[in-house]
Amino acid sequence: MSADNKYELPSSMDFGVLEESLGDLHTGLTCVEHRQIDSEEKIQQVDSKVAVLSVRVDEFKRSHNAADEMQSQVHEMREDLDRLKGRVDKLKQSVKYQMVPS
Repeated sequence: MSADNKYELPSSMDFGVLEESLGDLHTGLTCVEHRQIDSEEKIQQVDSKVAVLSVRVDEFKRSHNAADEMQSQVHEMREDLDRLKGRVDKLKQSVKYQMVPS
């Protein structure tokens, strides 16, 4: 190396090895880029599927809540019906008592 240019490569440097190493590096980077693109596409697909499933879960929750509400209403109606049956029974007893000759 000369004193004027401290970055000068030694004359015994084999540029073929350097070119081969750069080629390998380029090939490796290209492979990594392709994998990254594939990974990003897969992430987008998964995100899309998650969004669809999220909508389905929301629909299921709404229908489940509606079913719970209907079941609650049916329970209330049964209670009302039982109370009405009790009133009817009392009215029947009252009518029977009033019809008994004194």
